[in-house]
Amino acid sequence: MTANDLPKVAEMVSHYRVLGRLGAGGMGEVYLAHDTKLDRRVALKILSPQLAPDGDRLRRFHQEARAASSLNHPHIVVVHDFGELDGRPYMVTEFIEGETLRQRLQQGRLPIADVVDVGLQIGGALAAAHARGLVHRDIKPENVMLRRDGYVKVLDFGLAKLAAVTPSPGDNGVESHTQTGTVIGTPRYMSPEQARGLDLDARSDVWSLGVVLYEMATGRLPFSARDRAARDLPPEFLRVIGKALDTVREHRHQSAAELCTDLKHVQREMESAQRAASFGSGKVALAVLLVAGLAALVSVPLMRVNRAADPTGVQKTVAVLPVTASQVRPRNPEAYAAYLKSLAISNDPGPNREAIAMLERASTIDPDHADTWASLGRRYYDDGQYGAGGSDAFRRSEAALRQALALDPGHILAAVFLLTLQVDAGRLQDGYDIARRLVARRPDSGEAHFVLGNVLRYGGLQEDAARECEEAISRDPTNPGFRTCSATFIQLGRYDRALDFVRLDAGSEWSRIVTRWIYQRLGRRDDAREQHRQQSPGYPPGLVPASFHGFITRCLAGAVPTGAGRLSDEEVRTFLILRDSEPLYFFAGDLAYCGDPEAALRLLREAISRNYCAAVAIEIDPMFAAIRGRAEYGEILGAARACRTRFRDHVRTRARTP
Repeated sequence: MTANDLPKVAEMVSHYRVLGRLGAGGMGEVYLAHDTKLDRRVALKILSPQLAPDGDRLRRFHQEARAASSLNHPHIVVVHDFGELDGRPYMVTEFIEGETLRQRLQQGRLPIADVVDVGLQIGGALAAAHARGLVHRDIKPENVMLRRDGYVKVLDFGLAKLAAVTPSPGDNGVESHTQTGTVIGTPRYMSPEQARGLDLDARSDVWSLGVVLYEMATGRLPFSARDRAARDLPPEFLRVIGKALDTVREHRHQSAAELCTDLKHVQREMESAQRAASFGSGKVALAVLLVAGLAALVSVPLMRVNRAADPTGVQKTVAVLPVTASQVRPRNPEAYAAYLKSLAISNDPGPNREAIAMLERASTIDPDHADTWASLGRRYYDDGQYGAGGSDAFRRSEAALRQALALDPGHILAAVFLLTLQVDAGRLQDGYDIARRLVARRPDSGEAHFVLGNVLRYGGLQEDAARECEEAISRDPTNPGFRTCSATFIQLGRYDRALDFVRLDAGSEWSRIVTRWIYQRLGRRDDAREQHRQQSPGYPPGLVPASFHGFITRCLAGAVPTGAGRLSDEEVRTFLILRDSEPLYFFAGDLAYCGDPEAALRLLREAISRNYCAAVAIEIDPMFAAIRGRAEYGEILGAARACRTRFRDHVRTRARTP
């Protein structure tokens, strides 16, 4: 079809050449077009002529453009542009080659592994939208695209409305763009509350995704007369679907992220069962080890014990039996039990040392278990980074990680942390090359995308880093190790999203200091002061001068440091022993915010000399407002820009290399 066959739309719309019609929806027509400026194919959505005079439809079309363009997530369609053509609004999005989920379902139901994978990708997109206060309200197979490589994209936020992120009955604090009582959506996929025209929140999207999951797995909608199609599905998967489709929304998953957590568990169970089947005669031995691990974990506190305490004050316990990252199976039940028990221990400095002792004993008893060595390497890293372990801890970390890779060359966690050690030391270009190959080899791994995001952030490419962080969290929505992605979003000024990543490790010492930094940038001094009040005075031990806690206390109380109130040269030198350059950036922000510009500039200069290239961040970060008028600032910013340019050129060169 050519543009001449399309009397309803011009051959050129702005700088977009119309190539053909892709389809039509309830609000407009969609065309394939060529972006003549950037030489790429795009999708052009134009509001139907009969709807253009309709003020409500016009508002909703603009709402779709604004809502979708505010979201930056690998599984949400990218909005490039929008405008008007003869009074008809249009929107330009990325063109996705592939088929809709509806077209795929016309070929029959999907294998259960594909159902869970697609569900996790949709859920990740919804979780990102919900974090921005947006509810999609029209999740259905027609609004999900499957690329040829299996990648999922969620379309059409035209029905999205602002909603409270945390559901609360009768909360009218957020503007609603749809009057209560108005029903908008697709009936077969609507939640009960949506069908009744009630106010909606994230739990409505959870229902709709539950319907889509059931339809993918069975080939038909739930609650039909022939529900026997579900009988051959895994019981745990059916439990998840049942919870998502509870008619009482308080009993459902309370967020898309919570639903993703359950789906990830189903995925791991299936992978574990598949591995167990491949073990053959070793299945009985593995079962014995799991039972031994369970016995050792009966009294272990809830995994990640540094989470906020339960409001009832009752200490909850749970047994955690992770799928091992290696195919090298543990041989000694005692060693494996110690390894499992260590997983439940916080990485705050004191508890982290306890976990190290457990893992050191486990590695002595069973030196051939790669997971133990990888966990030990990560714990040593935390001891050097946030504890008092110093340079010796980093040497031990590297040795343990290399041992894990010697036992299992494909061990993703060991590879990621070994790469992290390189990046911390400023070896960005080599680090980027390794991370890029790791993602190419393991595109399914959230850890791989996470470490690539780290390299990109250190290199000053924060937007690219944010995309990798979103990809990581979409593949592993509850991984507390992804917490440092918060730095990327702080430097982009996206503080709400930064807090989402901090909450992955809520209640930890680390989370308190990073939350304080975010509140200071938001101008919420009282909230920052409360976070600091909860902070252990010596955190992080050995990495800040002993006087630093008091210095920040006085600063947040409004006192400007003068004379003896400022940090001495010797105290400032304490920061410089940090192996990692990134904390220098954030502590420099503290010093600038608190009125010690000379010390702040000194730390920034040191960070950049170690290849921390956050030039754009330095220019926009409100913490550095007080030092931008100083002559040294221009020199430091120039060095940061040069650092970023070198790294960006390397990335572009590699992009041209097969």
